[in-house]
Amino acid sequence: MAKKRTTPIITDFDQIPADALAPEDEQPYEIPGHWKWVRLGAAVQTSRDKTEIFDGSEKYVGLEHLEKGGGLIGFGAASTLKSAKSIFKPGQLLYGKLRPYLDKHVIVDFDGVCSTDILVYEESPLVEMRWFETWVSSDLFIEQANAGTKGINLPRVSDKYLAATPFPLPPIDEQKAVVEKLQSTNQKIDDVLDRLDQFLDQVPQRRASIIQAGVSGMLTEDWRAENGQSREDWVESTLGGTFRWASGGTPARSNKAYFQGHIPWIKSGELPDGLIDGVAEYITEDAISSSSAKVFPKDSVAIAMYGATIGRTGILAFDAATNQAVAVAAKNEEVDSRFLFYFLQSSRERFMSLGKGGAQPNISQTVIKSFPFEYPVGDEQGEIVAVIEAALSGIETAYKITLDVREKVQAAKRAVRNRALRGIV
Repeated sequence: MAKKRTTPIITDFDQIPADALAPEDEQPYEIPGHWKWVRLGAAVQTSRDKTEIFDGSEKYVGLEHLEKGGGLIGFGAASTLKSAKSIFKPGQLLYGKLRPYLDKHVIVDFDGVCSTDILVYEESPLVEMRWFETWVSSDLFIEQANAGTKGINLPRVSDKYLAATPFPLPPIDEQKAVVEKLQSTNQKIDDVLDRLDQFLDQVPQRRASIIQAGVSGMLTEDWRAENGQSREDWVESTLGGTFRWASGGTPARSNKAYFQGHIPWIKSGELPDGLIDGVAEYITEDAISSSSAKVFPKDSVAIAMYGATIGRTGILAFDAATNQAVAVAAKNEEVDSRFLFYFLQSSRERFMSLGKGGAQPNISQTVIKSFPFEYPVGDEQGEIVAVIEAALSGIETAYKITLDVREKVQAAKRAVRNRALRGIV
């Protein structure tokens, strides 16, 4: 049963009670003279309707179904629910009151039930719900909501607190007109953001394609032609036939003194698919002598063998030891370490497919050593590395520029929204 309301909602824009208006000293900025600053709770109110009875067909919306920044990313079924949930109807706005800085909200177009950590705002005679949602997603509202949270680990803002915050209220026809124009502008901005996101999403594949083309010799066809060399001159071998491989070990954790040394000790999760120039832990020489750990020289190439990190790689920027989850190839004077590094990167998916085991699959040194490896002899290795790194540098530059542009477009979108909430369209 719905609880009795304590604050009446305003129904006449021209006759708003004085206690429903926000005092001048609480009005955050200037709005057009014919607009009103009102208490949020006098303009829109939350539904108190709840139920503990479910027939299993209801759609359920939890906080996990509300998208950060606004929107819905799915819903669940009510068949497994046991406690009371809030009831919502089409046209109402769902607002996540837990961690309001996440900006979770959506106007629903179906019936259902939702978590009690979601406030259900009812439609109002003087408020276009899309205007209300625009306000809810504004920086000022989010700031106010965050300021009103209680709880350290699970900060929540209450309906009562939000009801007392100021809310800009234009005539409803003007709300609709502003929202229509804002949505039209936002659609154009979103189209730009979508194109930027498409490029950003493609960057990993572009990187992988360049590396694969490089280590296979495709990017140096012209170089070979100019230098009188052929792809048939490449050496066909295996990783084990070309390099000496070894793995490390973990000193006894019970002896804390072992981890107070000066020798860098690398774990598989620290392989960055790049240069390894920092580690979290250092061990002593005694730790080396009392365990399977061993020191590998600078420029050695490492690859992870276990779990989610299978196939991750790194080049040692200094002499270092590793744990047992990392295999390391000793430097071979015939093969540039960077060529091997890029070859291993290009082969990561194949290594992952060779992983064995359940929740934590792994590859062994046997798998690594038997893996086919082709490489050119002489200067072509350096040429391949140079071409790969030049191409990757270009992609990285484009990636950073795109991120910067995207941030500026997002800022422009926020600025458009903030101007609309001030009556500037």
